[in-house]
Amino acid sequence: MPAQADLRAPDGDAPAWRLSADCEALAWAPHAPAQFLVASEDGLVAGYDARAGAGAPPLFRLAAHDKPACALAFCAAAPGLLATASTDKKARRAPLALRWGRAGGGGGPPGAPRYRH
Repeated sequence: MPAQADLRAPDGDAPAWRLSADCEALAWAPHAPAQFLVASEDGLVAGYDARAGAGAPPLFRLAAHDKPACALAFCAAAPGLLATASTDKKARRAPLALRWGRAGGGGGPPGAPRYRH
């Protein structure tokens, strides 16, 4: 499978991944350029690795909010530090540095993000 796809090519199939709900935001991970996160209408944030190919399951799912997660932003100065925002009127930080690439994550200090498999 090629590492890149030209989405303008009329005969080429663009890679696609199935989401848990409507997409609200997407962000490429600045310190892991083949990985991206998707925030969805059900409040989940899912991390994917584009190298795994279309349809690959997410690396992890973060239950970030109880309402739609509508914004994502990585901190350029701190690899793995993510901020999310939601229509629940909350902004949260999610330290992904220790969990990135480990399905489910789990553990962590009190108040740490909840992960779903």
